[in-house]
Amino acid sequence: MPLLDAISSESMAKIEQFQPQHLSMTAWAFAGLLLCDSPLINSISASAMRTLSDFDCQGLSMTAWSFSVCGVCDKPLISAISSAAITMMSSFDPQHCANIVWAFACLLVLDNPFLASIAS
Repeated sequence: MPLLDAISSESMAKIEQFQPQHLSMTAWAFAGLLLCDSPLINSISASAMRTLSDFDCQGLSMTAWSFSVCGVCDKPLISAISSAAITMMSSFDPQHCANIVWAFACLLVLDNPFLASIAS
């Protein structure tokens, strides 16, 4: 698809300028279309790892969901999302928790600290 290829290329060229919301929404948009562009996903992951402390609850859950839809188990990113989510758990609503739990389940990730933080 030429348009989506162009969007992907342009996104990768400007990924360093993306705010956390732009990263999570780009991942979400491509995953929602079931277009899992590996170079773009890798660029989003690398950029997200540098800015994860600036993500909000929705951004964390959308990013986890997007990577799971694409079948990408980026262990360092998933671990970082889990750690960030645990520190923000009091701000999470049920949908954020459900998205991350679903994503981890789809990726066959058992994250006991994250699950314990939901239970407490």
